[in-house]
Amino acid sequence: MNLIREPAFCGGDVIILRPEIEIIPSFLGYVADGAPSRIQKSRMGSGSTVMHIYSAQLKDLIVWVPPLGEQRRIAEILDTADETIRANEEQLRKLQRLRSGLADDLLSGRVRTVDQ
Repeated sequence: MNLIREPAFCGGDVIILRPEIEIIPSFLGYVADGAPSRIQKSRMGSGSTVMHIYSAQLKDLIVWVPPLGEQRRIAEILDTADETIRANEEQLRKLQRLRSGLADDLLSGRVRTVDQ
């Protein structure tokens, strides 16, 4: 399957994908960042310090594209997992700030513990 339908031009390391088939945008994002795509892109890349992939090379990228209903379900599952990860990361940051403040208070003597 060819992901590029027409040439796209933009600056830097940004490539616009215009699929030839109907595909859920978030599913396309997951596919583009998935392990099979990463493996293929690492083989396509060139450069000694920073790896580059050119838009013309992406025409050779082979991806599995299920029917729209399955794409939607896959994207919803992965979106939910991402939302859970973000919420857990925020909770972890709050706990780390709490722990840091508590450690500062305890280790500075501002808060004392009671000996039993």
